[in-house]
Amino acid sequence: MMQNPLKIFSIIKNLMLIFTACVLLFSLSFIFKFTDSGSDKIPYGATTEKLGIFEKYNNQIYAAVPSNGDYLIPEADIHSFYLPNDDYQYRQLGADQRHVYCGNIILKGVQPQHLKTIGAGYFTDGKDTWYCSPMTERNKNLNAVQEIWQIMLQNFAIGSKPQSYLYPYFKLERSQQPYRINLTNKTASDGTSTYFQGKLLKGANPNQLKLVTGERNNAYRADGKNVYYDNTLLNLKANEKLYTIKIEGLNNQSYLVNPIDGMVYVNEFAFDPQYAPYHLLSQHGNHINHALFYNDTGIYYFDLNKKKMHRAGDNPFLGQSFKEIAPLVFSNGKQLLYVQAKTYRSRKGSSYSKVTRILKLDEPLHSTWQKLGDVNYNYGSVWKNGNAFYYFDQLGDSQLVKATIYHILDQHTIQNLLTAQPRTDDIRQWIDEQKLVEAKHTELVEAKTTKHSDKYWGLLIPILFVVIFSIIMAIFKKFNLNFAPFYIQNHKLIVTHLMMSSYPLDQIKQVEFSTSRTTHTGGYIGHFQILLRTGKRSKTFNFSSKLSLRADSQTELNQYIQQLSKVLALNGIQSTQLN
Repeated sequence: MMQNPLKIFSIIKNLMLIFTACVLLFSLSFIFKFTDSGSDKIPYGATTEKLGIFEKYNNQIYAAVPSNGDYLIPEADIHSFYLPNDDYQYRQLGADQRHVYCGNIILKGVQPQHLKTIGAGYFTDGKDTWYCSPMTERNKNLNAVQEIWQIMLQNFAIGSKPQSYLYPYFKLERSQQPYRINLTNKTASDGTSTYFQGKLLKGANPNQLKLVTGERNNAYRADGKNVYYDNTLLNLKANEKLYTIKIEGLNNQSYLVNPIDGMVYVNEFAFDPQYAPYHLLSQHGNHINHALFYNDTGIYYFDLNKKKMHRAGDNPFLGQSFKEIAPLVFSNGKQLLYVQAKTYRSRKGSSYSKVTRILKLDEPLHSTWQKLGDVNYNYGSVWKNGNAFYYFDQLGDSQLVKATIYHILDQHTIQNLLTAQPRTDDIRQWIDEQKLVEAKHTELVEAKTTKHSDKYWGLLIPILFVVIFSIIMAIFKKFNLNFAPFYIQNHKLIVTHLMMSSYPLDQIKQVEFSTSRTTHTGGYIGHFQILLRTGKRSKTFNFSSKLSLRADSQTELNQYIQQLSKVLALNGIQSTQLN
């Protein structure tokens, strides 16, 4: 029998104890949290005095941090606390006679006596210029282990709430020239260096920098040479023909188009240049999950989760003179194509998918479509084709209207749509009552993105555990290592279980071995008990002959007991095997 060094087992044992203790402490911390009075936060419905994101309550100052709740600022002086500027863009900036605060964070070194706001979230104390963002974001300096540890300390009331989210703040490089704010493009510059949201725009020319042409564009800037998405320098040479597009419903996506080569950029990512030029199918977004672009080679979309562009399929509009007669609805006098979205979860709930499809209306059609009127200004519109009537929806999936086109089945519903100024609830009710029935259609093209939810990790963790355990067993097998149930060292018998019990050899009278059959595997497991000269007995310890998922046979276990008995005999200890 080759025994593994006791030191290795001791290390593994200690790691297991530490891990188990951490899990237990973390679990127990939530029990303590439930019994906590919550004195570190403002009670719901309490009367407070509000100053921007700050509130005065119980002679203390609290800051509201979205996604994190309230934070007590113990250093704040309630009597001298004020807002340096009551504009909305500075609602997160506070000061008192001693400190300046960005949210609940003290900005060290800023002199409140000389504080002056200069626009777009920037301020100065005469020496340094700072930026305090009006929007919160995830704290990138707080990793998962730190956050879990701080949550545990908070639950035990021996630590403060972790700063999972914060109002980002930045100190600009000190300059001999004062920083001036360009309110048009929301940048700060000293004539040489230019900053956006407190971060340096590398190589930007402040005298030429301006927003790229486009409705509701606050993301793309160009200086005649460089082009930037927020603070990211794009691999693109600026030109006067660049323009941006903003698509309804896709709030986290900004698009930049370069008409010179037909390239498109979404946020800081470029489409694949080999398929350029790209053209936007529609700027309307109430029934889409993806912005669709087309050219002669197909329909394309960008997957921001994977940071990759995909081809959804062939271009069904190619060479057929389609015209967008209503948002996301296209006709060429012979066919009607339209766009429709869907979101659904996997059966196990471990992922969800977003789909955008191009559909063909699969009903008998005449060449002429006649618009009868709009529904409550912009809810949708009513159309006639031959003797059939249709409702083209503009409310979308966010308003729980799933389809783009519905067949209207009775004249009374047509009149209600056109004259009664129906509410969203009315339209949903008519769909439920089958007065509006989703039109028959054929799917032509599908764009799809999938994102895994947190539940996915719940399935992955057991798999990882099995893989890691299998690797460990393979290593032990390769090097012929195995943990013996006990070791003899320094005139002591040391039992290798989590508590590492030890017994002086001169106090041991006998070791008794036994075996029993396991019910779940059909194999055998060994037991041993130490009988002391005082007449006392140890607890019964279990063991097997090897580190394996397969149980021992009776023969294997008996042979192993014989080896253990020889080790004991060499050290002057008697042993016996019970029936």
